[in-house]
Amino acid sequence: MLTHDRPVSAQSFAGQLLRVTILSTAGRSTIQVRGELDLSTAAQITGAVTRLVDEGHRFIQLDLKQLQFIDAAGLEALLEAHNALRAVHGEFVITNVPQLALRLVKLTGLDDVLFIAG
Repeated sequence: MLTHDRPVSAQSFAGQLLRVTILSTAGRSTIQVRGELDLSTAAQITGAVTRLVDEGHRFIQLDLKQLQFIDAAGLEALLEAHNALRAVHGEFVITNVPQLALRLVKLTGLDDVLFIAG
């Protein structure tokens, strides 16, 4: 039996610059990142989202509270994740976006595409 907000599974993996933690309950997942989302780490996000979608998850929240840096490759990873969920009629929500990252999202016009909560 699932209890509200209690993860059924939690996975964590880290590269040199980015730590990714996945918390999942009944088709809903939260991906927490810590560190830098750039050319060398973007595949960690796209890979995690692809795996979750393949497992049947249709709601994925990406928590950027501990994001320290993002570049164009990181933005592309966010867009790819959004598109992967959209393709299966799912929802990709980005939360706790640091001010500098939000500025970059707005400058590129991705705020009109991505769903950023709060």
